[in-house]
Formats: sequence, structure tokens, C-alpha cells
Amino acid sequence: MQAWSCGCAVEAGEYPSLRACLAETGTTPEEDACTCEVFAADPQNAAFVACQTEAFAAFVACIAPLACADDGGIEGCYAQLGAASTTCEQPAPDVFREISMKCEG
Repeated sequence: MQAWSCGCAVEAGEYPSLRACLAETGTTPEEDACTCEVFAADPQNAAFVACQTEAFAAFVACIAPLACADDGGIEGCYAQLGAASTTCEQPAPDVFREISMKCEG
């Protein structure tokens, strides 16, 4: 998802390269690993993670073939993601606060 967005940002001249955009706007592998560890630490998060994974996989499949200027298509993909995400069971209480304290550098 981030690579697609950065591809559009490069196309628009906002960044010189995909790597530069990802370095500035994306998360690091260490942040991603930490986030996964926090979610995995509580089994209550399993259903939430599975549901969100499915929702984001569908979003990526929806947005990947679109052109950067396809505003209607992009909005449709985000609407689909939003609808799918709202059906997900909630994670353990305070998990996002814990992620922000432990994982965000």
C-alpha cells in the first residue's frame, strides 16, 4: 500500500525516488516487527489481526491496478477498506497506545 502511494508521489514529482519516499513516509522494518510483537503478545488480538490482514489484502488488490489520477477508483478502494475494517473485532484494550510507546521511533 505504501509502495503504491509512494509510486504516485514520485510520479507527481514530490520525491526523487521510491526509496526516498518510503524512507520518509513509511515505517522501518524494526517498527513493523515491534508492532507485530505487541499484537502477538496477547491472543485476544488474533481475530483483529486476521480480519485487518484480509481487509488490507483486498485493498491492495483493489488499488494496485489503478492509475494515480483515478480518484473515483481510489476513493472506492478506501471505502471498501473502511467498510471491511469496521467489521473487525476490536484488539486488546490499549494495544495502540502500547505500540506508540514501544515501537514508534
